[in-house]
Amino acid sequence: MPKRVINYRKPIIAAMTVLIIFSYSNAFAQYGGGGGGTSFTILGSSIQTLSGQNPEALISGICAIEKIIIKLDRDGGTFVLSALEITKPSGIPAAPGENICYYRITIPEHIKAIMREAEIHLKVPKSSLGAIDVDSLKLYRLNEVSNTWEALSIEKIREDGSFVYYVARTSGFSFFALSGEKMVAPPEEIFEETFTVEGFDVSVTLTSGKVENVDLNIDEKSLNLMLANVEDDATLTIEIPRGLLDAKNPDDTDTEFSIIIDGELFEYEETSDANKRVLTIEIPAFSEEVSIFGTFVVPEFGTIAIIILAASIFSVLAVRRKLLNI
Repeated sequence: MPKRVINYRKPIIAAMTVLIIFSYSNAFAQYGGGGGGTSFTILGSSIQTLSGQNPEALISGICAIEKIIIKLDRDGGTFVLSALEITKPSGIPAAPGENICYYRITIPEHIKAIMREAEIHLKVPKSSLGAIDVDSLKLYRLNEVSNTWEALSIEKIREDGSFVYYVARTSGFSFFALSGEKMVAPPEEIFEETFTVEGFDVSVTLTSGKVENVDLNIDEKSLNLMLANVEDDATLTIEIPRGLLDAKNPDDTDTEFSIIIDGELFEYEETSDANKRVLTIEIPAFSEEVSIFGTFVVPEFGTIAIIILAASIFSVLAVRRKLLNI
């Protein structure tokens, strides 16, 4: 009667897989590395049974990791790969940049000995990036000897409307951190100009768009600004000479201006001195006209007219004096 041959490999691998899953099924894990005890909370896990010389593990339930391809010098037989998404491990410094995810990836020691390289393919949801620049994304691996993070070689493959795809290469497995840098907003183009109104200099700055014109309505005692290209909420700062326009109580103390933007009343902030009042006004996007109403406005003739009138009077007096001396 022929002897029955029992293959123990499959039951052993299955038992190992169950043991690993059971050992990581708790919400908290301890790792004796990185120069001391390290703890972390497991957020997700993927345990894969692999075989062959270049096995490929399809990962699910782990932040951004899509698959891991391991390149071996030879066929290492059947083994288990464990990929965990974890919180930042205690006892380990935070990875550089804005951290998105931390991982712990392990393989057996005999597989480490024959591994040339591994590719970690990432499928990063754009929704998880927030303000992080997609071109700044890096995958760091912990050097467990120095307890420092080392940036891996990473390449952005492509992106679509929902995801950005990368591949990173590593010579070993350990703790990993996926992080990037926040996008730097382009500097604001601030409009700055000084307008001459009735002989007075009126300086204005606007953080979005431009001020096309500043004029004075003497009858309404108002200064009117025409705006253009205000595509975002903006801040308007205007320096108003007191001799041009002012707002006074009957006892000659300062009172508030009335600010009307496209027909609606707005508040403002102010600083002032003896010569001018500086108003800071928040302007809604797409505004077109700002009117500043006061209680006093430069006389209708204006400064130049007054100077001309004074010169004329002096001329008349001089001629009269000359005639009287004849």
